[in-house]
Amino acid sequence: MKKSPRCRSFVSSGLLLFGLVLAGCSTANRTVTTQVNQFTSSSQDHVAVAVDELDRVLVVWDSRRQQDGRY
Repeated sequence: MKKSPRCRSFVSSGLLLFGLVLAGCSTANRTVTTQVNQFTSSSQDHVAVAVDELDRVLVVWDSRRQQDGRY
């Protein structure tokens, strides 16, 4: 049985809050919003998001000054 195609979109804010929309293209959308970081007092850049075929999400980013003042 072939799995139906999935539509995915991602929205982020300065605090790495992500709105993840995981939906079958012809069905109702499901939106999940979650904060993925704990350290927010300095710059957090270069965000990348990946989703696999089981809808598991991986989010990575650079966080300045979290460890010894460097990226």
